[in-house]
Amino acid sequence: TQLTGSGARRDRFSFTYPTDKWKALSENAVEAGYGIEWKLANTTPPRQIRIAYVEPGSPADLAGLARGDQLLTVDGISADVNDTAGVDALNAALFPAAANTPHSFVFTRSSGASVTRSLTSAEVTKTPVPIARVVTTPQGTRAGYLLFNDHVAPAEAQLIAAVQSFQAQGVRELVLDL
Repeated sequence: TQLTGSGARRDRFSFTYPTDKWKALSENAVEAGYGIEWKLANTTPPRQIRIAYVEPGSPADLAGLARGDQLLTVDGISADVNDTAGVDALNAALFPAAANTPHSFVFTRSSGASVTRSLTSAEVTKTPVPIARVVTTPQGTRAGYLLFNDHVAPAEAQLIAAVQSFQAQGVRELVLDL
């Protein structure tokens, strides 16, 4: 909890997790949320917080949110808020600690359209390897394309199955999307 002379947290890399929540995530790929993987371009304003991935069947998916949507506000708080209370509120909304937590989000789409959605967090089961397929490269060769989202126990079997499928199809190149 110590701060540096500039007011930044001295240890930016450590955190604690309640044991039951850690076990649910690491062993079963379940966590409270909306089914959104967030991408922050910057930790300070302008943050450019975008949706990097939407878990199929999740609250975000059912609300029609999509990869690339950029967050403008949560509960009326700007994604670029810069005071401690505002950042804490933003983090609490983006990463809810429990299911059944409602928040109102405003996004902008790549088309420029504004989208407002009310989302309530749920226990979302993540799919660590949602895509594993063979694609043809611009050079005409076949490559395995694998989207890998989470380092959790269920990922092992999914990764093994994907690689075995690629091997059976004679794939010699791999595109790994992390």
